[in-house]
Amino acid sequence: MQPDSNEIYDVLVIGGGPAGMMAAGRAAERGCKVVLIEKNPGLGKKLLITGGGRCNVTNAEEDVRTLLAKFKQSDQFLFSAFSQWGVKDTLEFFHSRGMATKVEAEQRVFPISNKAQSVWNVLVDYIKQHNVKVVTKSPVVEILEGRGQVSGVRLKDKTRILAHSVVLATGGISHPETGSTG
Repeated sequence: MQPDSNEIYDVLVIGGGPAGMMAAGRAAERGCKVVLIEKNPGLGKKLLITGGGRCNVTNAEEDVRTLLAKFKQSDQFLFSAFSQWGVKDTLEFFHSRGMATKVEAEQRVFPISNKAQSVWNVLVDYIKQHNVKVVTKSPVVEILEGRGQVSGVRLKDKTRILAHSVVLATGGISHPETGSTG
């Protein structure tokens, strides 16, 4: 789907993985007009292969400090995010949308279906439910700025999409065969 070049979105999310879908869905759920830009032909390509195709959703450790102690030097950085949206919130999100989970070794949480597709389905339904506009096959080549602030993006095909804010959720470089470039 191509965006309307005359439209200005409240939020533009770059990256159609789990973080991007969640950010887009959450912003739209809170009343924002949202567009999600993904360079691949579809959303969540890496999600579908993670955990051997099973998708480790989260860790069952609900105490934030205990969980983050495993991340050594990153624990301070991660504390704020996990304090605002933790394990209980994540599990409630998926459970309330009909995706049952199970806890395995080392407190890893997986969909009871053992299929990453279950996680993908919940996230895609979430963004559809909140009318997020999705644009695929559209690599972002430039983040635009005006008056000292972000004002949108320019795609590889030269299309400009304007927005009041931009969320960069492009993920890491793992699995470059999925399009990941870091």
